[in-house]
Amino acid sequence: MSGKKRIKDIIPSNTPIYLREDFELNDVLKLFSENDEIEIIPILNNQFHPVGIIPKNTVFKVLLQENNSKISIKESMVYEFNLINEDASLDDLLTRYSSSCLPLIVVNKDGRFSGTITQNKLLDRYQFQLASIQKRYHALSKSFKEKLKEFKRKSNLFQNVLDSAYEGIIVTDEKGVIRYCNPQRLNCIQHKEKNEVINKHLSLIKPHSGLFDVLETGEPNIGVPFRNNDGQEMVVSRVPIKQNGKIIGAMGVLLFKDLTDLKHLLQRVNLLETTVEHYKNELQSTWSSRYTISNIIGSSKAIEDARHLALKAAKTSSPVLILGESGTGKELFAHAIHYASPRRNKPMIRVDCSAIPKDLLEAELFGYEVGAFTGAGRKAKPGKFELADKGTIFLDEIADMPLEMQAKLLRVLQEKEITRIGGTKPIRIDFRLISATHQDLDKLAKENSFRADLYYRLNVIRLVTPPLRERKEDISLFSNHFLKKICDQNGKGDIRLPRGASELLQGYDWPGNVRELENILERTVNFIEGDTINVDDLSSFLRNSIKTAYNPPRLKKCVTDVEKKLLSEVIESVAGNKAEAARTLGIHRTTLYKKLTRFNTIIN
Repeated sequence: MSGKKRIKDIIPSNTPIYLREDFELNDVLKLFSENDEIEIIPILNNQFHPVGIIPKNTVFKVLLQENNSKISIKESMVYEFNLINEDASLDDLLTRYSSSCLPLIVVNKDGRFSGTITQNKLLDRYQFQLASIQKRYHALSKSFKEKLKEFKRKSNLFQNVLDSAYEGIIVTDEKGVIRYCNPQRLNCIQHKEKNEVINKHLSLIKPHSGLFDVLETGEPNIGVPFRNNDGQEMVVSRVPIKQNGKIIGAMGVLLFKDLTDLKHLLQRVNLLETTVEHYKNELQSTWSSRYTISNIIGSSKAIEDARHLALKAAKTSSPVLILGESGTGKELFAHAIHYASPRRNKPMIRVDCSAIPKDLLEAELFGYEVGAFTGAGRKAKPGKFELADKGTIFLDEIADMPLEMQAKLLRVLQEKEITRIGGTKPIRIDFRLISATHQDLDKLAKENSFRADLYYRLNVIRLVTPPLRERKEDISLFSNHFLKKICDQNGKGDIRLPRGASELLQGYDWPGNVRELENILERTVNFIEGDTINVDDLSSFLRNSIKTAYNPPRLKKCVTDVEKKLLSEVIESVAGNKAEAARTLGIHRTTLYKKLTRFNTIIN
């Protein structure tokens, strides 16, 4: 029954039955005979306002007594009835019927007759609603039974989980009454049956239990050691049970019934942590990036530009091609790009294409399945590309890759998938490619010694590492860095590099670049007697290096010219002071005179 429905919604839409007060009983009898279902007929005045009613039983009584149907209906009219507005709700109608047994006549807002509400009409209405309610009740009852069955199933499952748990568990309500205790906890409190503790107050079982503090404060108590009545050491955690911020109980969980178990567990955890740390370090040293952008030494514009480009390249996943002479730090830049990229925590796999025989390069890059070829082994092996999944693969000296492998590499770059040798299913790989070479790939591509389509695919981001001769202002930085590194490795004290020796290093073209500079300094440190590298100490090594790399007569003259120019500049800077010039150059005064005589340098 809804209060939203109004009375006029249940009044029949046909013309309502009524009589005027000047009608006779014959008219009443006719209406009753034509409408067997009606019990009363309203009587209206000239304004259509109800003034009374004629009940069916009243008409029959009058006819039996008077035996005259011509009499006026006013003499048998009943004046007791109730009026109700047609806009009233059905709830109001029920209230009126329940508080009074008088008939109800429905009127509109002007008090004019609208219809009649009979008990039969109400019964029909609410019998229909009662049937609807019963139908809904049966549906809800069926749903409730199914949910109750599911609840019992889950409850039994939960009960079995708790009963089977290794941990001893006890649960109380907010008053401290025990509501649950699993078998493991029963053993700890020296009880055999649940009925011995369930629904008993905790104080009767364990008077000094820490659960009382948890119920009072609402604060958990985690990992607390205690001794039971037998003196056995245990570890327990106690937590409050809350609902809508209110404490409704507490739970105690016995984590370890014997501290020996905890000690064994800690030993196993420590062993596992040590093992994991070992393999983590091994993996880090083998496959991780060794250098960052801060390891790239230099303050010259050329190296600053290269660093800036490397950082920009690190933000993308596009292929990077690093070009430069040997010894200019191409691999260093590859490491720095990987470390600065979002892939820094994933592997960086390094492959030297010039060091792997061409017959083995495909297996090395793409891996192989069991029995793929003679000597393949009993286990499948993933290739370098698989190992680089989610990370970076660095192909050094890519110009030395055979042409047939270049075609396969191009397909891998385009499809982002590889197929192991002997395999049938392609493997999707997410990798970032960095390649490097000291050779001129433009020239090789034009000569068809390197695939042009692969070159274009590699050459998305091009980074050129500048040679040392193009950034001589960085030589002093490299020198100091290498001297410290060499001395630390050999357990020597600090080695000084005077101005003269430093300028001699800057005057050399360094065809072997940074690698040659480090080599010269390491050889010099190993042969000097004191803690200072003099010009003479470097000259012999530089001459030997020059003889190895160039035409001896021509390069010997180059070194002589550098020394002569250096002597002239130093002597001029100290205004001809021989002692000061010797100190600046880091040589003895006698050696200075010999060099001046040999170079015919005049001291003003």
